[in-house]
Amino acid sequence: MRTLTEISDEQKENFVNNAIIQQRYNLVSGQTFDQQFSKLSLESELLHEVSNSIFTLEKQFGSLVTLINQRAREIQTGNNDWNAKQALKYQHGDALVWNSTTNVYEYAVENPAIQIVKYAKALDLGGYVLMKVAKEGANGPEKLTASELAAFTAYMNHVKFAGVQLTIVSRDADELKVYYNVYFDPLVMNANGSLISNPSVFPVEDAINNYNANLPFNAKFSITDQTDSIQRALGVVNPVFQSAEGRFGAQSYAPIVDYYDSNAGYMMIDPSFDLSTTITYTAAP
Repeated sequence: MRTLTEISDEQKENFVNNAIIQQRYNLVSGQTFDQQFSKLSLESELLHEVSNSIFTLEKQFGSLVTLINQRAREIQTGNNDWNAKQALKYQHGDALVWNSTTNVYEYAVENPAIQIVKYAKALDLGGYVLMKVAKEGANGPEKLTASELAAFTAYMNHVKFAGVQLTIVSRDADELKVYYNVYFDPLVMNANGSLISNPSVFPVEDAINNYNANLPFNAKFSITDQTDSIQRALGVVNPVFQSAEGRFGAQSYAPIVDYYDSNAGYMMIDPSFDLSTTITYTAAP
């Protein structure tokens, strides 16, 4: 919100720059309002009252906007984002209580230590809402155990909007295999992809693994983005994409053309197709 001084300065500037006022008052072009009018003049008093009225009105509008935004945050909308936020509030092993004032189930005390769901995405699939969830594992997202999923499902059935059909899943990561021919700088990188300065570091493998690990939950895997991440790796001259495939569970692998949508909401490189066997390194000419 503008200050009273900012509003007053604007009114003064508009006043002295008005062509008709300049003519009537015989004002000097380039001089400010304060240089040509006394603080005790009728014009100064008039602009002060106008500026003060504008300031009061803007302040009232600002308070109204704040109130509206606050109420918008308080009102339950039941959309996909709202469902996902409720999932993150789940407290494993804690009982819900009924709030007769707001007419919702909630926890008596918020306890982040037992809020095990760290990843959640709700998708409206026409007729039902599919919710994917995961907890935090040692190496990123990890599926809930059967007992955790059962308790979480009971929680969501209490807090969700009436009439909404929820299908809740928590799955193992989708698996990927990717093939590249990477041209490398032989002054920086060994033929096996490790750094000459530190043979325990494999920049291309790290770039691929970090790209997948840093994808937002349920985000699309992009061949272009992954290739860009490899291009930025130390020692890489030109990463040439060969092929990529993805699968969920025991399904057969399917080629990835541009993007891949994971069933679990997250993905990982298939250990059976380790990057050390699917990346070919060629010294740049």
